[in-house]
Amino acid sequence: MSEFINELWERAIKEHNRGDYHEAHEIFEDIWLELDNRDEKDIVQTLAQADALAVHIETCLLYTSPSPRDLSTSRMPSSA
Repeated sequence: MSEFINELWERAIKEHNRGDYHEAHEIFEDIWLELDNRDEKDIVQTLAQADALAVHIETCLLYTSPSPRDLSTSRMPSSA
């Protein structure tokens, strides 16, 4: 692999390990575009998809986690 791809690879792994899955996904896509070997492209595509999935899971958890307000007693009258 070229030095450029090696640098991208290191950045992608660094971002993934930091938990910045969106940035890692974007960098893996950049790597994918630079590669010619189909097997290498398949591996990088899988990593990009895994990071995209992590972004979706984080987003889902963000919007489905209960807020502190949800844990308090209801403010609705009992007759409602």
